[in-house]
Amino acid sequence: MTLFERITSWITGRPRPIIDTASTESGQAAQNKILELTTSTTNTNTTKIMVNTITLSSDMEKLFLIDDGRVIEFKISEDKGILVGTLNGQITVATALRPPQEVDMPLETGEDDTPQPVAPGAEGARVKPGMPVGEKVEVSTKNSQYTVFFNRGNTVMGLIGIGEIDTSIISPERINPEVFFFSLTNNVVDIRRKDGKITFQLIRRF
Repeated sequence: MTLFERITSWITGRPRPIIDTASTESGQAAQNKILELTTSTTNTNTTKIMVNTITLSSDMEKLFLIDDGRVIEFKISEDKGILVGTLNGQITVATALRPPQEVDMPLETGEDDTPQPVAPGAEGARVKPGMPVGEKVEVSTKNSQYTVFFNRGNTVMGLIGIGEIDTSIISPERINPEVFFFSLTNNVVDIRRKDGKITFQLIRRF
């Protein structure tokens, strides 16, 4: 195997094509044939990289939008909360200038308010699969740890964490997390932090 053949075989991850360079084809023609085979081959194992997602900081004071190699920081506060929604299948985050009001809550909710079933994950986890529009989820930031994530396949924002962590535990202990899902199909989630608590409220997207 020539150096050229070794390089092309290493790049494509395929065994070297069997070509008799001593036959009627010249060495240069054989190399051209190898190039033709390697450039026309499609790698079916290519991994599709997720474009964006979200997460909370460890102190739960900020939300990070991780978007195509960059990180955008949003501070969670009472006066200026944040709105999490979707646009063309991608997660989006914006600053909210006012708390949710009654006009944001429809009198009747449709089927879109309930996301498709999502696996609950850890055994014994408390899972609330679909939050109705207007309902709030309030979590404490004291002796607790929560974070958020985006599930593109079901168009939902997930909230998962553990409340009342016992800091005196010195040996491994099984702990069941709390898991909540918010449908972002036609809705957005208003997130605000006040007095050591974070409120997540689903509202209608206008």
